[in-house]
Amino acid sequence: MTNAAAALSILGGSFNAGSGGTTSGVAAFAKYKRDPEGARRDFYESAAVQKNIKNFQSSANEISSLEDFLKDRKTLEFVLTAFGLEAELNNPGKLKAIINSDPDDVNSYANRLADSRYGELAKFLNVKNEGFNKLKSAEAQTQVIDDYLTNAFEVSIGFENPAAREAVFFLRRINEIDSALEILGDLPLRNIVTTALGLPAQIANQSVLKQQSLIDAKLDFDRLNTLDRDEENASKTELDLVNNDLSSVKKGLAAVTNASLELSTLQDQLEDLRIHLQDIDNITDPTGVLADEIPVQEAAIPELIRQQGLIAAAEKALINTDPNLTRIDAIFKEAAGVETQEELDALKSEFDRLVTEITSADGFIKGSNYSDSTAGTTENLLLPSGDGGSGIDALPSAKTTTVVKSDGTAVVTSSLDLSGFLTNLDNSNAAFQAINLGSLSADIAAAKVDFEAVETDFKSAQVYNGVNASSFAGSVSSVNFGYSLNTQALSQGISAVDDGLTRLSKAAAVISEIRTLAFDAQADDADIDELNTAYGAKLDELASLINDAGTATDGTNTFTFDNLLTGGTISYEADAASGKNIDARGGSLDTVILGALPTTLSAANANGILSYIDTTVTDSLSELKDNLVTDRKVFAFAANVADPLGAIDAEIRQINGDLDAIIQRAGESGDNLLKEFGRDLKIALGTLSTTITVDAQGGFKEDFKNALSSLQYVAVSGGLAASRESILNDALFSVGSTLSRINAEKFTLNIQNSILGEKKSSLTNTSGSAESLDFLKPLENTNYAIKFIEQYLIKKDLEAIGGSTTAQPKNASLVGLFQDISGGGGLLNLLS
Repeated sequence: MTNAAAALSILGGSFNAGSGGTTSGVAAFAKYKRDPEGARRDFYESAAVQKNIKNFQSSANEISSLEDFLKDRKTLEFVLTAFGLEAELNNPGKLKAIINSDPDDVNSYANRLADSRYGELAKFLNVKNEGFNKLKSAEAQTQVIDDYLTNAFEVSIGFENPAAREAVFFLRRINEIDSALEILGDLPLRNIVTTALGLPAQIANQSVLKQQSLIDAKLDFDRLNTLDRDEENASKTELDLVNNDLSSVKKGLAAVTNASLELSTLQDQLEDLRIHLQDIDNITDPTGVLADEIPVQEAAIPELIRQQGLIAAAEKALINTDPNLTRIDAIFKEAAGVETQEELDALKSEFDRLVTEITSADGFIKGSNYSDSTAGTTENLLLPSGDGGSGIDALPSAKTTTVVKSDGTAVVTSSLDLSGFLTNLDNSNAAFQAINLGSLSADIAAAKVDFEAVETDFKSAQVYNGVNASSFAGSVSSVNFGYSLNTQALSQGISAVDDGLTRLSKAAAVISEIRTLAFDAQADDADIDELNTAYGAKLDELASLINDAGTATDGTNTFTFDNLLTGGTISYEADAASGKNIDARGGSLDTVILGALPTTLSAANANGILSYIDTTVTDSLSELKDNLVTDRKVFAFAANVADPLGAIDAEIRQINGDLDAIIQRAGESGDNLLKEFGRDLKIALGTLSTTITVDAQGGFKEDFKNALSSLQYVAVSGGLAASRESILNDALFSVGSTLSRINAEKFTLNIQNSILGEKKSSLTNTSGSAESLDFLKPLENTNYAIKFIEQYLIKKDLEAIGGSTTAQPKNASLVGLFQDISGGGGLLNLLS
């Protein structure tokens, strides 16, 4: 066949190729393009298609299980065709595994398969979560029929020419694509586009970015699809518009439902606390509901405070020791590879410092004690035999047992003697200091022997104290405490500790900035005047943080907390009857830091400031923080757990602290009506010609916080239960009024949802009707996209008869002819 004859046969429709089909792709597509809507409607109305649809509608309602589905081959084939998986009809085992897959699990069988259509089938049927009921839904049946028509129609075009089928598929899919990456991720589209662009198959071996750049260089996505066009101009059925409105309403309902659920839960919590407050007199009455328990608790609480102090002090000692032992272990390994005495001496010095921090009289173990000012004792759970040299008293027994309930439930706290641990650690240090380069391996091994015993003892101590902490928390949590403690003093104590920790953290940050200024002052080109100005400002900031304790207020009156950064140790009475006190071990940072740092910075004193900060200041801050963190656990038990009124205060504070998380949960589905400065949610309903505005409740957080803001003042000033109830009433009003407004919005949206639901039901009472099918809607494609796919068809037709679109000498006249027919090279040179 001559080149001219080949070209004319392709354009005219005559075709003879081994690839399947007797019509050229160009001709088959031209036939479809003359009336695409008519071709689709003719296909839809054909007797065979209508029969398949009716059979599906009839049988789908009868299928109740996966086994029924797999046995009904006609229904199975219909559904598989809808998903383009008709080739799997004879693979029931594989289909069963796919359909039973969890669509939400990325590692499920269906989602692991390379072809995403398998995962789409599993997600659509959703057997894992819904059982086999999906196909009984009219909406689902319409979707299956729509997808069946789409895929079956394209298959029918493929009978005339496979490339024409690919062309129709391309025009359907391309309006959903706006990047080369999406094309590369879709195998059929990838093959079409790379063929049309003349890109060799070998580009698959290049990086994704390179492949993307090759496509981007030749393809204009802005002209290829209709993604940016006004969707309102697209042809939509009435059902589409109703579904759009339903989607908008459901979005609004999700927002108000989430907000309503969170507010309702919060309201219930506050109501429970109010009831508890109203019943507090009966709970704490020695002759009331807890008459049998209160005497037991009265005897137990002083000892429980002591046990909590011992456990907390031991925990802090172990936490501080752990990183030192980890580093020592690493030093052993590093020492094995030293080559010079200088390297070895550096490791010896570090080893000795780390051990001293643990074993010295004021080290981690001997320095982490619980001091009871009431009993006049200083005890250490890790040194039960005491240590006279460090002022540690011996424990009365290896195990402390305190009965906390009338049924005999007890808290048991066990000691573990680490005196041998300290001895072994000192011995290991002595052996390490004796290491010589000449006998390195043997000396290291000798020092390691004692250290292995150290590690064993330390792991045992961690386990023991972990058990102690768990036992204490578990036993105490089962107790309904009714014995009244000194709520006011305990509130003052825990408030002072919390305030001290907050200011201490800020002071440490300022000291770090002062250190930087001192370091910079040592530079030869330092601007001392500028640095000194900044230094003075930081000293003033530091003085304010150290000297000015925090306050609590009810808006009119103010209470100033004890200053634990300057006031040293302060005792707070926990129980008047037993005289039990809890000590808050404060410091004297006004003397140690403010009194020692010079008032001005200079090049001459900069090094001295650095040295003082790195030694005395750092040690003072660390010790004070450790003491306050440990003491807080004791106060937290007494004030927030053991004291009935204080426990209610703690629950209210917890709710207040959780408020941000509560508000965040109200927006997990999207729009958040409770967040600060949130915008109103506007829902335009086209089918009902109305716009609903769901008001954001942006002021809720501030109102709620304000309602609870005076709680701390009430606690530290000795307010009664009635004062707390008044605070809860204000908080409940804030929640209740917000919830009422949210529920009013929810009521309105539910009415609209009901109206739209009825409207949809009337439109979808016959699934698969022509009015409800996307398949029959007019398709819109850009001229650019149509010209692009025509170029693809020409290339495929030429390949089928052995031709080429490359202007080689033997095909030159053929190429020229197509260029003339297409109007100046428009088809073949579309993208050149």
